[in-house]
Amino acid sequence: MVIAVAIAAVAVPQFSRSIDSVRLHQAARESAALLRLSRNSAIAYSRPVAVEIDARERQLIVAATGRSYLLPPQVSVSFPDDSYRYPDDRRTIIFNVDGTSSGGRLALDTDRRSQHITVDWLTGRVSIE
Repeated sequence: MVIAVAIAAVAVPQFSRSIDSVRLHQAARESAALLRLSRNSAIAYSRPVAVEIDARERQLIVAATGRSYLLPPQVSVSFPDDSYRYPDDRRTIIFNVDGTSSGGRLALDTDRRSQHITVDWLTGRVSIE
């Protein structure tokens, strides 16, 4: 019985960290997918598409359609490269009809891990780091 308790004491925290990691990776993939879909929509429909990232509410919103993605409760969003320029917790990335964008970088964080999503201004390419 003591051995089982000792194994559980070690395994449960490890399992919890693993679940947080999976949630973070899933949130990064879904956020990047929403950004890519917005870029593709801008090209396909020949009109700019804006995606608002609200750090306080932990969500990404496509302005024209209202489509949104709410991050899991364990995942927060921040803006590592430009937080000193804007006092609020919102940023907007605009995708243009030629595929370019206003660009930007956001960080998705849990207590232990972080993933960055970068939108290249010149190509509009969305990448997860």
